[in-house]
Amino acid sequence: MNEILKFIFLNIGKVVGVIIGLFIAFFLLTFGLFKTLFIAAFIILGYILGKWHDEGISLRKIVREFLNALKIEK
Repeated sequence: MNEILKFIFLNIGKVVGVIIGLFIAFFLLTFGLFKTLFIAAFIILGYILGKWHDEGISLRKIVREFLNALKIEK
């Protein structure tokens, strides 16, 4: 058991890559390409929103600045 944990920690990038590949294959076989892409898009969106929250970036402020930029361009 100790050897397995040692292998995993020494090759963490490979192990994570294999797990991600397994999940992608599962989703593709279960849901199909477009539903899998849809799920991936929301995972990425959730990651971005969570990252902004961790960094103290306000979503409300971003939306307000975006809307103001649209008003200025017109």
